[in-house]
Amino acid sequence: MAVYNGETFLRPTLDSILSQTFADFEFIIVNDGSTDRSQQVVAEYRDDRIVFVDNGRNIGQTASLNVGLRKARGTFLARTDAGDISAPERFRKQVQYLETNPHVDILGTAAYQYDEAGGFCGNVFMINRRSVILQRIFFACPVIHVSVMVRRERILALGGYDESYRVLADYDLWARALRNGYRFWNLDEILTGYLVTPSSFGSSHGKGRSVQEASRIIVELARALAGSDLSLEEAEGVYRLFVFGPRDLGRRKAEEAGDLFRQLLRKTDIPDRDIEYLLLRNYLKMLTMEGGGDRSPGNETPSLLHGILSHVRGLFSARIVEDAYDRLRISRSRSAEATGMKTPVFLDEAASRARC
Repeated sequence: MAVYNGETFLRPTLDSILSQTFADFEFIIVNDGSTDRSQQVVAEYRDDRIVFVDNGRNIGQTASLNVGLRKARGTFLARTDAGDISAPERFRKQVQYLETNPHVDILGTAAYQYDEAGGFCGNVFMINRRSVILQRIFFACPVIHVSVMVRRERILALGGYDESYRVLADYDLWARALRNGYRFWNLDEILTGYLVTPSSFGSSHGKGRSVQEASRIIVELARALAGSDLSLEEAEGVYRLFVFGPRDLGRRKAEEAGDLFRQLLRKTDIPDRDIEYLLLRNYLKMLTMEGGGDRSPGNETPSLLHGILSHVRGLFSARIVEDAYDRLRISRSRSAEATGMKTPVFLDEAASRARC
C-alpha cells in the first residue's frame, strides 16, 4: 500500500488488513512524503507484520508501488489503498484459489463502492470470459486494482509498474500482462470495498493525462492483439467513446471510433454480434447516466436511439434496443433507491469510522 496524506481514511484500511483470517503476511506500507499524520497513524499499530517504508519525499504512487514490489518477499502480492476495505476472508479465499489454480496469474474480486460518508455508490462485478476481456481491454481494466492478488514473480517478470504512467499504471500493467498471455480471474464475491471521491479517477477520470496515457496503452494493445497500427488520435477516440460516451465525441467521431473498434475486435476473432451488443450496451448506458430516461417532447433520446439502431447493422431489432434501454434505466433507478441497503456486513464498522 502506498500512502500520501491518507490520514483521514487510513485506520479502517489498516484494521481490515490486520484482521484477515489468513494471518501469514507482511503488510508493506510505503509513505510517499505525506505531510499529514499518516506516519503517526501507522505507528499506533503495534503489529510485527507491518513493514513501514518512508520515501523521505513525494515520488508519486506508481514509483511507490514499485518500492513496495521490490521490498516484498511473499509468493503472492495483494493490493489496497488508504480508504479501501478488505473483507476478513479476502486473503484466505484468494490464496486458496491461487494455490489450487496455478494457471491463474492475477486474481481479483467483486467490489463495493462507497463515498466519504460511507454511503452506497454501487457494486462492481467483473466478467471472466476471455472474449469479454479482449473486448473490454481497449477501454477498461479486467480486474479492480485494489482487489487483486497476484503472483509476485509473474509481476516482476513484467518489470513491475511503468513509472511513466502516473494515472493509469494499473491499466498499463494489466494490458502488458494480457499481451504476454497472463491469465486473469475474478472471484464472484464482494471481498473488497473502495472509496470513491470527487478527485478519484472513477469519478472525474482526469480528462487530460488519463486520456493521453490510455491512448498510449491502446496503441500497444492494437498492435499486439490485432496487428493494427493506430494513431494516438484514433486510440483516443476509442477510449473516449467508451469512457466518456458518444456525446463527448459528437455523432461523426463516435461513429468513426465505433467502426475502428469493430475492425480491431474482428481481428481478434470476436463475433460481430458480440461486438455490436457491447457497443449497444455502452451507448444505452451512457443515455441512462446522462438523463436519457426523460422521453418528454424535445428530449434527444429518441433520435439517439435511432442513431444507435443504424450502428447495430440490423443485428438487433428496435424492440431489443428499447427493452435493453429500459432495463438499464430501471436498474440504475433501483441502484439509487438501494442506497444504504447493500452494505456488506464487514464494511459497517469501517463506514462508521470513515464518517467520524
